[in-house]
Amino acid sequence: MIKHYDNQLSQATVARLADVSRADVCNYEAGRTKYVSAEKQARIEQAKSGFSKAQLVLRWLQSGRTLTPLESLRMFGLHSLSQTITKLRARGHDIRNIGPGGPHDYAVYELFKRGE
Repeated sequence: MIKHYDNQLSQATVARLADVSRADVCNYEAGRTKYVSAEKQARIEQAKSGFSKAQLVLRWLQSGRTLTPLESLRMFGLHSLSQTITKLRARGHDIRNIGPGGPHDYAVYELFKRGE
């Protein structure tokens, strides 16, 4: 089970954003920094820094991953992914719903690069 606290990202989410293991994040947060390289510590700090939820969603999508509303709720505490996607689209990002379709299906968002 992924733990999530109000304005904190889960360890699993930080690990994914920083491209490190969850154990690295756990050691870092517990102050056991001798077990985490300086490079990984810097990536963890960057992932944990004060990004807006829209920035977190964009970074997630830029890493080549897809995102569903349930995932965004669990990882980022974001209750309305569709509104965030609308804001990011207004800023010029080509984010598409690649979900299965139909009125009762869920959205699956993916970022497309220019020319795709």
